Amino acid sequence: MVYVPLSKVVFQYTTRLDTRYNALGDERLAAITELLQGIKAVKLFGWESRFRERIDEKRERQLGCMWQLNVAWLVAIGVTSLAPMLVLVVIFTMYTVVFEHQLSAEIAFTSISVFQLVRVSFEFLPGMLSWSIGAYVSLKRIGSYLGQPDVQRLDERVRAGEALGFDSADLAWDAPAEASSSEETPLLESERLAPGAFVLRGLNVEFPRGGLTVVAGPTGAGKSSLLSALVGEMTLLRGHVLAPVVSVDGKLAIHDIAYVAQEAWLRNATIRENILFGEAYDAERYESVLRACALKPDLRILRAGDATEIGERGVTLSGGQKQRVALARAVYSHRRILLIDDCLSAVDAHTARHILHACLVGGSALMQGRTRVLVTHHVAACLPHADYAVLMRGGAIAHQGLPSELQAQGLFAESMDGHTSDDEQNEDALAAAVVNDAKTEDEYTRERAGHEDGTLIEEEERETGRVKADIWLRYFSACGGLRFWGTTLATLIAFQGATMMQDYWIRIWVASAGGTADQNTHPQRSAVFWMSIYVALGLAGVLLSVAKAGCLFAGALNASRTLHAQLVQAVMRAKPTFFDSTPLGRIVNRFARDMESVDESASYALEMLASDFLGVITVLAIITATTPAFLGVAVVVSALYMAIGVYYLRTSRELKRLESTSMSPLLSLVGELISGVSSIRAFGASQWYVNEAAARIAAHNRPFYGVWCSNRWLSIRVDVTSAFVSFTCAVFVLRNAHVMDAGLAGFALAYALTFSGRMLFLIRNYGENELNMNAVERIEQYLRIEQEAPLHVSPPQPASWPATGNVRVENLVIEHVPGTPVLHDLTFTIKHSERIGVVGRTGAGKSTLSLALLRFIEAAKGQIFIDGVDIASVGLNELRRSVTIIPQDPVLFNGSIRFNLDPFEEYPDALIWDALKRAYLVRSDDNEAEQESVAFTSLDAEIKENGQNLSLGQRQLVAIARALVRRSRLV
Repeated sequence: MVYVPLSKVVFQYTTRLDTRYNALGDERLAAITELLQGIKAVKLFGWESRFRERIDEKRERQLGCMWQLNVAWLVAIGVTSLAPMLVLVVIFTMYTVVFEHQLSAEIAFTSISVFQLVRVSFEFLPGMLSWSIGAYVSLKRIGSYLGQPDVQRLDERVRAGEALGFDSADLAWDAPAEASSSEETPLLESERLAPGAFVLRGLNVEFPRGGLTVVAGPTGAGKSSLLSALVGEMTLLRGHVLAPVVSVDGKLAIHDIAYVAQEAWLRNATIRENILFGEAYDAERYESVLRACALKPDLRILRAGDATEIGERGVTLSGGQKQRVALARAVYSHRRILLIDDCLSAVDAHTARHILHACLVGGSALMQGRTRVLVTHHVAACLPHADYAVLMRGGAIAHQGLPSELQAQGLFAESMDGHTSDDEQNEDALAAAVVNDAKTEDEYTRERAGHEDGTLIEEEERETGRVKADIWLRYFSACGGLRFWGTTLATLIAFQGATMMQDYWIRIWVASAGGTADQNTHPQRSAVFWMSIYVALGLAGVLLSVAKAGCLFAGALNASRTLHAQLVQAVMRAKPTFFDSTPLGRIVNRFARDMESVDESASYALEMLASDFLGVITVLAIITATTPAFLGVAVVVSALYMAIGVYYLRTSRELKRLESTSMSPLLSLVGELISGVSSIRAFGASQWYVNEAAARIAAHNRPFYGVWCSNRWLSIRVDVTSAFVSFTCAVFVLRNAHVMDAGLAGFALAYALTFSGRMLFLIRNYGENELNMNAVERIEQYLRIEQEAPLHVSPPQPASWPATGNVRVENLVIEHVPGTPVLHDLTFTIKHSERIGVVGRTGAGKSTLSLALLRFIEAAKGQIFIDGVDIASVGLNELRRSVTIIPQDPVLFNGSIRFNLDPFEEYPDALIWDALKRAYLVRSDDNEAEQESVAFTSLDAEIKENGQNLSLGQRQLVAIARALVRRSRLV
């Protein structure tokens, strides 16, 4: 009557706490993932400490919620410890006080034996409750996710046919699918669209079949959104999208479209696998595509050619190389429609002209009969070869038609200024220089066989054998040291003593009542006296049970805080090469699954292990003390248990390690899918990813299933062995019945019956702790990764350094791979206020040089001096906060525009507004012609993760504004 309602209250309260705890965990993981995705920018700008503060703040909120959960579990532990004891107290009180019966050994210890089993079950109830609540909350979270609106159905937005374009279409980002409307029920945008949602309005265009259409317009005009709308990433509000569709398994799907996104999306695979993307290999077509996309020279630079792994998001390739591999994927496909978003922006002029002539224009064999829609700012180069042109402004099509007609209206006059045929007079020679390579990639592969390995991603490290002592010591030290463990051990022993004394008190009571002992030893007392002492011992046991759990929870919380902080520090300070060769999912797995084990499982499993260990020692001590002959049996049984335990642990330990490592590929696949979902949908590759995810989930579940099979194996053998212990104890008691009183015999047998459960969970909980230490072991692996140079050195440079920005480079050699220089003995000088342009074809080392100036890549040989100071002697934080870089890939973070420009809040608002105006990101009264890129009206304006609510051009402008805010002497 009391326990069930109280359990309901605890369940409801902990469910709310668990939901909040998981939400805070999501925020922490989102912040860590964002940091890892933008780690290059964070390092280059010297922002490590600020992002560390953000993560620590979210972590502390999560740990605060975790402590509240622990307090709730302490209440549950107290209740579950008190309930069986109170039931036994009520039974004994009714029997001895109310009905005034004498308490006999057979009555007392039969009851105790039953309630011993009940008590053991109740000890596991908080854990079962915790797992049940976790499962309930997880199912609710999954249900909430599955209840999110899907992308708009194809039959609701597409008018099937051979045409490609729009018919009186309005489309929006961040609009629910049900926001679409008909002409009879016009859309109320203020009610149905998210604030600030970008809308394409009044689109009426049909792109010519088999021709090249150029889509132009200023930054932020909606050019990329136009292509996204064609592949179904925007919600149709009214009108129709015109696109070819096909029925697959009774469902409509976009057909015959290949999409090249503005930000190149690449798989974590080899270059060849990225280009084929599931298509059959055709050597002749493949070679033609490589030449058309000017990739042959780049493949000669890479150590394994097209068999080179390029890492997550193509980290080992330059921006131009990534864009051309993504273009090659679309061109290699046999799809009739190509949607290409600004593929020429990241390549040099010669390569851009080659791609235009050899790949994009209709005269090339690869483009015969294919419809191409090209978004570009290279209007001057592309317009003369286009069959149709579209000019966008403010989310609408301002002009469209034949290029000659639009040029006659003077619409592209500014873009065409300075474009002469001189730029193309040596086009054939340039093209030949770029792609004149007679050997095929298959021939190169055969030549390299056994010499060059293109593997970038190393197999995840996995320990073998038993968990080493230093891993246990690291965790124990993180919990709180000797004082903490001394207090905890004393509490555990006191709890076990109080529990045993409560049962032994019944033996004394029975002996007194039965007259089996000297009256001076056990004088006659009233039943109330015996019950009072019994209740007092029981309450002491309950309080000590709560105290021991509280101590372990506090230590586990401290360990979680310490290990997480050390892991964040180690990963944040790792060398850049670590992030190139380690998949993001593998790193996130440490912060997600492994930290979850440390947070949630370690403390409970450790508490149960300590309780079961002392319980087993107590049972063996009681049986041996009452029947000394059992000592020989105890030795044999202990050896048998040890053999069973060792065999079980060897198996379950390795299965758990396999389970932990098999999660990383799944997380990597999910990250790859999320970042490239628009390309995956456009290519119709969704089902392949679903199948691959299912295969990786199955690979993860196999060792998980094996772990539980080994648990069943253990249970059977421990039960059989424990039954033997109980049997031998009973035999010895019967043999000594003439010298042993009934109370002592009942006391021994009552504890012997609990031995099976205690021993089973002792071995299992030890195994569980080893498995949890596997998580600490995996975290420990990342605490040993190679670190960058120190952030700070002594003495520091003056606050005004660099005062002039003079740069001197002497004999500089940079190597990405030891023994393979990228920059060869560079020597040059840059004086104060000089503007230097670094030029060269894609992959020539331009970005590498800029990274070397910030020690993002350390020099293999040579020196770099800034204002006469060797940068090798300057702390990384000081160097990177003093020198500013505008990176090739603009990286933005979730937060306000102010946070993205000035995360340390060092600069006044006026300076930030000035930088935004100069980057054309806010409205300027004196320049009304440059308003298309306006993105912000407040410094608190939100920027979503990865800058998703901004166009790529606007993100690049934000990167420029960031440099303007810092006002460094060297940019």
